[in-house]
Amino acid sequence: MSKKRLMNRLFSIEGRINSEKIRTRSFADGEYPKLLKAITTLSNLDLIIIDDAFNFSEIKSIVARHAASSNIGLVVIDYLQLLRESGRRFQNRQVELGYYANEIARMAKTYDTRTITLSQLSRAVENRDNKRPRLSDLYESGAIEAAADIVLFLYRDEYYNPDTEDKGIAEVGAAKTRDGEIGSCRLAWIGDYYLFGNLAREA
Repeated sequence: MSKKRLMNRLFSIEGRINSEKIRTRSFADGEYPKLLKAITTLSNLDLIIIDDAFNFSEIKSIVARHAASSNIGLVVIDYLQLLRESGRRFQNRQVELGYYANEIARMAKTYDTRTITLSQLSRAVENRDNKRPRLSDLYESGAIEAAADIVLFLYRDEYYNPDTEDKGIAEVGAAKTRDGEIGSCRLAWIGDYYLFGNLAREA
């Protein structure tokens, strides 16, 4: 996803403005000031989006360069299966993805930061009655699970079952945690804004 598209999504999230209106720049009365406020808020964040780095050595160099001048709170990699490493050959794709997963964990430790790495799931989930993801669905490599401190899966029942009672609800499942218990929680999903929010508790 390009930097422009990512920023449009952030404007939608921060400004609570329909994402289609952000894309087409067609705002109703009162929405343009919300957009300006969102732009101001986001411009004050120490946020860097790099949309043209796929070689992992290049990514490590970028992180090292920024870590030399300031603390890095979080690195987000979108996504694992897009990574490549020039000049290195791997026995197979599983070994390659395991290498990236372990190197990302090592990079986080070296620069005292946190990383969130997105990953594809295998198509096997589509063939099950219960389509909630599980660890065996991690695409192509069990080494992803081994390297991760926490593995989180997202699931929305209405994506598969339009008549579900759980419309507008997303489940976040913790399938692995090194320092805690596994389990899941439910969040509100507001698709117009690409936003996850808290669900109001029932009285």
